[in-house]
Amino acid sequence: MVLGKWRKRKRKNLYYAYSAWDGTQTGFEITADDIMSELGDDLMYDGDINSALRRLMQSGFDMDGERVQGFREMLDRLRQEREERLENYDLGGIYDEVSAELQSVIDTEKNP
Repeated sequence: MVLGKWRKRKRKNLYYAYSAWDGTQTGFEITADDIMSELGDDLMYDGDINSALRRLMQSGFDMDGERVQGFREMLDRLRQEREERLENYDLGGIYDEVSAELQSVIDTEKNP
């Protein structure tokens, strides 16, 4: 077994290791049969593989009790995460406080 070179990256105290694919890594357990069984109804109804694949990618599917997210679910989750971060880490409040303090210093200097 030949292993590729490992590259490590550090980001905010988290380490990520990357290596060349050698077949031993775990990946998606989705097979072509799983996808075809999910596409079956859409394909029989519409007859268009492109539209069936598009709907599958957009809405996701359940496989062996696990949910494989579609693009819509991913986008909704990202929007929710963004809103939570904006609420929790709003820098505008800090700048408003600094601006108010600066304005009070300027007012004090203007009126001795």
